[in-house]
Amino acid sequence: MKPTNHPFGITITTSISIRANPDHKSELLSQLLFGESFTIIQKIEDWLLINTLPENLQGWIPDHSYLPVKSPGLNPGDPGCYVNLEIAMISPIDYSGYPISVTPGSTFPCKPEIGKEFKLGNRSYRFESPVPEAPVITDNYNMDALALIFIHSPYLWGGRCLFGIDNSGLIQLVYKMRDISLPGNLAELVQLGKSVPFAHDAQPGDLAFFENKEGDIIHAGIITKPNKIVHCYGSVREDLLDHAGIYDPREEKYLFYLRIINRLL
Repeated sequence: MKPTNHPFGITITTSISIRANPDHKSELLSQLLFGESFTIIQKIEDWLLINTLPENLQGWIPDHSYLPVKSPGLNPGDPGCYVNLEIAMISPIDYSGYPISVTPGSTFPCKPEIGKEFKLGNRSYRFESPVPEAPVITDNYNMDALALIFIHSPYLWGGRCLFGIDNSGLIQLVYKMRDISLPGNLAELVQLGKSVPFAHDAQPGDLAFFENKEGDIIHAGIITKPNKIVHCYGSVREDLLDHAGIYDPREEKYLFYLRIINRLL
C-alpha cells in the first residue's frame, strides 16, 4: 500500500459502491452518491481505502468514478449545500456531453435550476432538468414526504439510493434531507436520541427499532404518521405500527416486534 497524492475525493457518478475488501465480490457496506466526499487513506492496485465524510465509514472503492480534490466537498448543514430530493439530470461541461442521472439524497453546491452551472473541484456541470421545490419541513410535519420519496425502492443490503436501499440507508438519507448527518448502521443509530415510552406517543420523524428472539436489533424504520411507519421489507413500504410492532393486515401477522422508539428531533 502507498499514500495517494490527493487527500480527498468527491463522487462524480450516480453512485459508488463501498466494499468491505478491495474486491467487487466483497460485501457491500454502503454507497456514495453524487457530490458526497471522502478522505483517501491508501491505495492498493485499482482500489482506494476511504473514510466517508462526515459519517466516517471506512471501506474500499474502485479507483475511478471520483474526482481527486485537495479539500472536502460540502456536507449537510454547510452554507450553500443542497441535498437533492428528486431525480435530476446534469451534464458535464468540460469532458463529456452525456448527462448523468442524479438520485435523491445526492449533494449539490447550489440549489438546482435548469440551465444553471456549478463546479465540483475543477469540473463544471449544468442542470438539464428542473427540480421541484422541496416540501416545507418542520420538526414533525411532512416527514412522510421525505420518507415516501423512496417508496417501492427494492431492498439492497448496504444500498442508499432509489435503485436499492436498506433501512439504515433509508434513515440516513431522509435525515440528510433535513440537513442532519447520521451514521449508516443500526447499532449506532439505536444509541441516538431520547427514548419514547409508548408507541402512541410517537411523532413523525421518530425512529423505531425492532428485535429478534435473542434481543438483537435487526430492523428499523421512520415513523411518519400516527400508527404508520416507513421501512424496507422487500422494498420500501408503509405499514401499521402499534405497541407490539409492525403489523401486516395482508399477511395477518406481525412482521417485526418493537424494541424501542427514539426521538432525534
